[in-house]
Amino acid sequence: MLILEAGSLASMLVGGGRKTASLQLWDIPSVAIEDLGLRGLSIPASLLAGRSMRDLDRLRDAADKTGCPCLVLRDETPLAFGSPRAGAGEAAMDRLQRLATAASHLGCSSLAIACEDHLGDSDAFAAAVREGVKLVERRELNFLLTPGGRSIDGADSVIELIRAVGGFRIGCMPTFAHAMGTSDPEGTLRRLAPYASAMLGELEAVKTKRGEDADALVATWIRAVRAVGFASTLALGAAGRSPIKRIASAREHLEQAMAASVEEEGE
Repeated sequence: MLILEAGSLASMLVGGGRKTASLQLWDIPSVAIEDLGLRGLSIPASLLAGRSMRDLDRLRDAADKTGCPCLVLRDETPLAFGSPRAGAGEAAMDRLQRLATAASHLGCSSLAIACEDHLGDSDAFAAAVREGVKLVERRELNFLLTPGGRSIDGADSVIELIRAVGGFRIGCMPTFAHAMGTSDPEGTLRRLAPYASAMLGELEAVKTKRGEDADALVATWIRAVRAVGFASTLALGAAGRSPIKRIASAREHLEQAMAASVEEEGE
């Protein structure tokens, strides 16, 4: 299922920096449905910074009314689970608790978290993440690891941590930005896809060789991950100017690619 990475519209929101902005936070579901044909939302935690619980209520109500539910709340700040730094582990669990409360309030099914990578006892690290998963599980949420940046990096590290933590509530949310930072973007996505409950497609992160079409390349990736069993949620996002136009174009390519993939699977 194709959904909208809501952070793409941040600059279009009132107070988001654009003088002509007229959208409110709770207008995002209708834009996703009416302008983009996307039936769900992935929400970056930064988009909710400074928002009241009443704002979250209005967003959830609008999402329910339009049939465009909030599915994933994604935090961009790596959390220091199991860190030897004084107070870091407690701070991570406190933030996780607040994020889980917000995700549950919005009606999300998953909370995507970046875990700060650090040198130390791998068993202790896995144990700390396991406690985080238990906290999230109490809210009936899935705990999704997002790789890259200052967080755990590389498909092997993500997969090893998922296996070490264990359980049905932990998975991952691969991203195009992370994949593009590896030597084999398609291979990275293929390796992580079997563990993924969602995927983040930041379109501006896709860099191609001269003459290649970025949307066509993304479509190739999606056909590849479908071939290894990925049939879940892809959040489309675009930064900069004309995000709606860019996302709409990518959606058309992806729907064609997925239709072709389905036909191939049926042969």
